Amino acid sequence: FMELSINSQGVPLRKSGRKLRFLPYCGMHARSKRTLKGLKVKTTKNKKRDWSVYILRCASDTLYTGIAKDVAARFKAHSSGKGARYTRAHLPLTLVYQEDGFTRSQALTREAEIKSYPRKKKEALAGLYV
Repeated sequence: FMELSINSQGVPLRKSGRKLRFLPYCGMHARSKRTLKGLKVKTTKNKKRDWSVYILRCASDTLYTGIAKDVAARFKAHSSGKGARYTRAHLPLTLVYQEDGFTRSQALTREAEIKSYPRKKKEALAGLYV
């Protein structure tokens, strides 16, 4: 294991003194955090807004978040075992939430935002157990 120390600002440091790339205050990887910040400032002139963000409830009672142009076709792919690796092992039961009208970069940003939510917030967003 790597030995860690904490600097005066509460940031974990490696033994070599370099900062860890994992952000301790939100549990999100530093690169994902930069991506979220960077994508929010881009303009979306003349770009197609045909991407959607969706949440599936899987058989293992977990929630899977993804993006697609055609959510119905993507759900069918997940259900047949040809979708993402996670849904091959945890087959989806129902589509519980969908947001439309994004560019691809906006959809990726929104997906990362939703994935960073705790389970209860995702369930509230989808209208489950409210």
